[in-house]
Amino acid sequence: MKEVRMSPRPLFGLAVAALLGLTACATDTPYQPFGFHGASEGYSDRELSPGHWRVSFAGNELTGRDTVETYLLYRSAELTVAQGYDWFSPGEPQTATLSHERRYSSAGPFGGVWSPDWQYRQGDRLRPWRTWDPWGAAPFFDTQTVTAYAVSADIAMGHGAKPANDPDALDAREVLKTLGPQVVRPR
Repeated sequence: MKEVRMSPRPLFGLAVAALLGLTACATDTPYQPFGFHGASEGYSDRELSPGHWRVSFAGNELTGRDTVETYLLYRSAELTVAQGYDWFSPGEPQTATLSHERRYSSAGPFGGVWSPDWQYRQGDRLRPWRTWDPWGAAPFFDTQTVTAYAVSADIAMGHGAKPANDPDALDAREVLKTLGPQVVRPR
C-alpha cells in the first residue's frame, strides 16, 4: 500500500501568496522626510548658502511624476516659511526617471504563486519519498517594467512681496494653502 503526504511546497506557495497580497496593498510614497522609519523615499533638503537651498523628493514605483513634483513644490514652500522667508523661486527642476524590470514566475496554471505537488512513498530505502508535480517544475517568467521618479531643484528665498520681474517666484504661504489638501502624510 502506498502512503501519500502533501509536500511543504503548497504551504510555501501560500506564504508567497500572502506576501504578494501584502505587497499589493502598498501605496505611493507619502509626504515624509527621506529615511522616515527607514523609508528610501521622501523629501530631503540642503542649504547651499543663506536663502538658497537644494530640495529633492523621491517617490516609489507607485508614485506618479505629478505627485513627486507637487511634493517638491510643497516642501519648497514649507522650507521657505520655516526659514522665515515669504516667497521662493525654484530653479529648473531636474527629474530623474528610474526604471527596472521585475520578473514574476508563471509556473503552472496558478501563475507560480501556488502549484500542487504530491509526495509518495516507495519501497526504495535510499530515497523513500518521491515527488510528483502534474505541471512540471520548469517555470517561465513574465516581466514588468516599473518606474520611479525623483526630482530636485535649487530654490532662492526672499522676504516681502514676490518680485514682479521673476515670473517663477511663488508666495510660499499661498502654495501651502493651495497644495495642502493634495498632500498625503504617513499614517
